Amino acid sequence: MFGLLAAFGNLGGILMPWLVGVTADRSSLRLGLATSTACPLLMALVLLWMRHRTAAESSESHDSIAQVA
Repeated sequence: MFGLLAAFGNLGGILMPWLVGVTADRSSLRLGLATSTACPLLMALVLLWMRHRTAAESSESHDSIAQVA
């Protein structure tokens, strides 16, 4: 798990500065710097999705245990 997190961290460290530069070159510096908010927003959405998914799975397992008993 740690290896996967480290790999994605390295990928973000390589791609995000490049993406900010490309965006700034093609439009404006303000928009280029605004693209750097994409990763934290994406991370927040993924965390919310994971939290919702985990809550749904735990309620399903709790319901199935209650039905067995």
